Amino acid sequence: MTLFSHAGQLGRRGGANFNTLLSGYLPADVLPGPSGGLWLRWCEMGDARFDEPFFGQTLQRRLAVEGARQRLTAFDGLPDRATPPAAIVFHQGRCGSTLLSRMLGVLDGARVFSEPPAIGGLLRHRARLAMPLPRALANLIGAFTRQSAGHEVPRVFIKLPSWCVLFRREFQAAFPETPAFFVFREPSASLASLLARPAPWLSDPAFLRDIFGAVPAPAENASPGQRAGYCLARILAAAQQGVESGLLPVEHPRLQAFAQHGLPRRLGLEPSIGETAAMAEICRWHAHDPRRAYRPGPSAAVAGSHGDSSNDEVSRLLRDSYDALRKIAWPG
Repeated sequence: MTLFSHAGQLGRRGGANFNTLLSGYLPADVLPGPSGGLWLRWCEMGDARFDEPFFGQTLQRRLAVEGARQRLTAFDGLPDRATPPAAIVFHQGRCGSTLLSRMLGVLDGARVFSEPPAIGGLLRHRARLAMPLPRALANLIGAFTRQSAGHEVPRVFIKLPSWCVLFRREFQAAFPETPAFFVFREPSASLASLLARPAPWLSDPAFLRDIFGAVPAPAENASPGQRAGYCLARILAAAQQGVESGLLPVEHPRLQAFAQHGLPRRLGLEPSIGETAAMAEICRWHAHDPRRAYRPGPSAAVAGSHGDSSNDEVSRLLRDSYDALRKIAWPG
């Protein structure tokens, strides 16, 4: 028996009854239904602390180790009333965004959801939606903020996968008053990391065509460096365009100061001495593995070792977008 066969009466209920039935659950993934449309898989989170670097790791622990229960509902059963998150974090990938999310997590009353699989699932399966994408994003993110409110969490931060900045306009339409930030760094450092530890989607031609619109042709013959360089150029260009509608760039070297001072002030907060000290301590350790002391990542020379990591046009696009973002980045 599949999970779909257990959807039952939860399928298309919204409102208060929907929230009651799913109390203690959070969205785990968005799935294509066997008969069309989209379904939302929920996971019972219990007393999860969400202190892993990524939300997907918390889900894996809850399901594989702690045997959490799951439920399935029709996606269009989500209530329309969405409480906005405190802020949305976009980023270029391999740039320190996980470090930022861990620092934000020490603020009083804060909860950070780092790259929830459900948001990526919704964007990948957006063609099956029976509603506009901004409304769907608002309803889905609203499920995170609404369920967290039951645990007295007044501030929810959402950190997205790097490629989500390509949908910046849809996120802005969903939450026009929510502050949004873009974490970036010198492109060769991110490229070096991507080539040393490739993101799975870089080797998925169907994903690249759907999300990025095109890849170096022919896609099957493009080197990992070409694909990574092209995608990073598209991500930086999208962020540069987003600045016109309020997206604030924050460069890697300034992340600690931004978390301790810049972002809290924009939200009307004043971190305590203890919270500021906790953020400084977090910066001493590897963001993806707090048991390891922080060390600089792969040298930019790694990217060059692949020879064709970016052609002249891609190199120019990367440099132009990076230089443009630096000129307007926080605190300028």
